[in-house]
Amino acid sequence: MLTWGILILSSACCQAADNSVPSLELTASSERPFVGGQIQLALTIDLPGGAAGSAGLPRLTIPWLEADYDWTMAPASWREKLQAHFSGQPVLINDDPRPIFLRGKPSPATGGPVGTGSNRYKLTWSLAAPPIDDINQGVMRFAPVKLVFEGRTVLSRPLELRLRPVPAALRPIPRVNLGVGSYVIRSEVEPRTVDLGSEARLTLRVTGKGALRNILQPAPAQLAEALPPSDFVVSSAGESWSGDGTERRFHYQVKPRRLEIDQIPRISYTCFDPDREEWLQLAAGPVRITIRNPASAGSSQPTAVTGPVPERFRFGDVSVALLGKRDWPVSPWLLLLVAGVPPLLWLAFWFGLHRVGRSLQSAGATHAARRAIERLTGPDAPTPEGLVVIFLAFCRSRFRVTLSEPTGAELEHHLLQAGVARAVVDDAVRWWNDLAAARFSAGTTDGRTSLVEDAKSLIMALDTVGR
Repeated sequence: MLTWGILILSSACCQAADNSVPSLELTASSERPFVGGQIQLALTIDLPGGAAGSAGLPRLTIPWLEADYDWTMAPASWREKLQAHFSGQPVLINDDPRPIFLRGKPSPATGGPVGTGSNRYKLTWSLAAPPIDDINQGVMRFAPVKLVFEGRTVLSRPLELRLRPVPAALRPIPRVNLGVGSYVIRSEVEPRTVDLGSEARLTLRVTGKGALRNILQPAPAQLAEALPPSDFVVSSAGESWSGDGTERRFHYQVKPRRLEIDQIPRISYTCFDPDREEWLQLAAGPVRITIRNPASAGSSQPTAVTGPVPERFRFGDVSVALLGKRDWPVSPWLLLLVAGVPPLLWLAFWFGLHRVGRSLQSAGATHAARRAIERLTGPDAPTPEGLVVIFLAFCRSRFRVTLSEPTGAELEHHLLQAGVARAVVDDAVRWWNDLAAARFSAGTTDGRTSLVEDAKSLIMALDTVGR
C-alpha cells in the first residue's frame, strides 16, 4: 500500500507539471450500489500521442479483471472483442501477448487531433452487485490498475464500493418482481383472434436499465392474478433475447376458457429503481383479443330435406296425427288431456317449490348482509384483520364459500363460480388487494375508514346476486 501511495502521488504531481505524462482514473457509476443492481466501471486512460513509443506498447495490469464477479460480458469475451478491432491504440492487458485496440479522442487538456497531443481512451465493464456475505462484509474493493508506458509506471486510485441491501419490506404486492433496475414490460399476443380451446402466444418484452440477464422468468402461477385459472390455461414456453442483447423476452402459451374474454388483462409488476431509490409498481397491457366459437365458425347452413311427407306428419287433425286414425271408445282429445295433466301438475309444483326456495335464499342473503353491515357500523372502525373476518363470514353465509386467507385470484375464481358479475368481482378483488396492503403496512391506520365504507358498498352489491 505504501508503494501504491507513492506511485499515485508521484503520478499526480508529474501530471500537474506535464500534460504529456500518462494517467489513469478508475470510477464507478455508483459508490453505494444496491445488491443485485448493475454497476458500470470505467477506466479512463490519458496517453501521450504518437506511436507506440521507444519502450514498446503500453501495458495495463488489471488485478481484478479475472475475479469471479457477475460480469455482463465475460472477461475473455470482452478482451476478444477489443482484440478484433485491429485499429486504434494497441495496449497489452495483463499477461496476454495479444494487444487490444482502443479508439481515442483528444484529451481535454491538450486538444488537437488524435496523435498530436495527449489522447484519452476509455475501457468499460458492467457487472451486478453481489449479495452481502461474510466474505465481502458489504464492501467491493478494486485494487489499483497499473500502467507501464515509456519507462513510466502509473497507478490509479483504489476503488471501494459500499453495498446496500434493497428495502424488500416496502415492495408492493404484485407477484411479478423484476428486482433491481428500471425496467419496462410490453406484452404482445399472437394471434389476436383465437378459437375457444386453442392457444395464443403471449410474449413479455423486458427492456430497461439493469441486470437483464439476472431476471427470473415469472412462473405461470405468478401471472394468476392477471390470468386467473378460471379464465386461462397458462404454460411457460421458454425465453429469448433480441439480436442486440438489449431486450429479454419471456414466452407463454395461453388458452382462453370462455367466449366472453375480450382481452389479455393488465399484468402488474414491480422493480426497484436504484436511481430514485424506490419501488415502482407498473403494468403491461391490456391486449385486446377475440375468442371465436369453433363450432359456429366452422359450421354450415343445414340442408333442407325434400321429398314426399308421410300422411301422418301432414298438417291436419292433431289428435289423428298423434294417435292415429282409428276408432277409440272415448274421444282422442280426452285421452290427450288425461295423459298431459300429471306432467303439467308436476311442473307447476316444481316451479312453485323453486320460487319458494329462491325466496328463502334471498331472505337468508339479506340477513347475512345485514349482519355484516351491523358489524362494520360502530363507534370504532374495524381493523384490517377484522375486515377479513367479517367479509369471509359474509361470503360463507351468502355463497356457501369457505375461504381461508385467499389470494386475489382465488377470491376472483370463487366469486365468478357463484355467478357474481365481472364488474363486481373486479371491485371485490381490488378492495381485497387494498385490504392486504393495509394489513402489512406496519400498523398504519391511514385509509381504514375508506376500506370500511368500500366494504359496505361491496357487500350490498354482492348481496344482489341471484335476487
